[in-house]
Amino acid sequence: MSTQASIQAPFGSESAPAVEREENLGALASPITTVAEHMAVLWGPPDQCLDDAALGDLVDRLAVYDVTYLGGGSKDAHQPDPYREPPHAEPADVSLPALIQALAQTPNGRLRDAVIALLLRHPEHMPVARGVLAALPAGDSARRALLARLLAAAALQRIGAAGLTPDGSLPTPIDITDLVAALALPAPSEGDGTPLLQAAAALLAGPLPVDWIGGWRDVLAHVLQEVAWTRTTAPTRP
Repeated sequence: MSTQASIQAPFGSESAPAVEREENLGALASPITTVAEHMAVLWGPPDQCLDDAALGDLVDRLAVYDVTYLGGGSKDAHQPDPYREPPHAEPADVSLPALIQALAQTPNGRLRDAVIALLLRHPEHMPVARGVLAALPAGDSARRALLARLLAAAALQRIGAAGLTPDGSLPTPIDITDLVAALALPAPSEGDGTPLLQAAAALLAGPLPVDWIGGWRDVLAHVLQEVAWTRTTAPTRP
């Protein structure tokens, strides 16, 4: 399925997502041994591409969920934002399952990583992301890539802690208890979250050299900057 097709396809209910079965998770943790398999995890099918219009659409939809650090959207093109006209559009205007599915299947690595940013900004949406993971076809390489990013989001939330909320309180925990148990991985609470982050990167390790952890920490840095900016611009109460 192309990214553009997945953007247009209806996904189903956001309120009752399916849950990935434990026996299906084991296949996602098997070693990546060939370059072709690793390339599929990195970029999806070889015939898949993302044109500028599709990229801009994903960037604009992410902005509705407070992920604004990515370039290429309507703002960069000096065009009206189709999802913020009027500017105070609510997230309900953008289907969250369809957005997460499109991010999981895009060949653009930074956009794939943006699902981490979305969950750091809105950890309450983790059940929706789990539903997308469970619904992706068994042979879709995006399943492994999305699983690793869900684990990374939980680890980075532990690392970022109170810096991830506008009022400095601790964020709602991203619950992956069953995932780490099924895969025998460290819990987010182990250490500062780094052991789980390393384990998530190991799920995507293969013949090609990729700095997964560096890229994911860069996502966290962007989110922390975004949250810090909201703190400085939030109106003060009398």
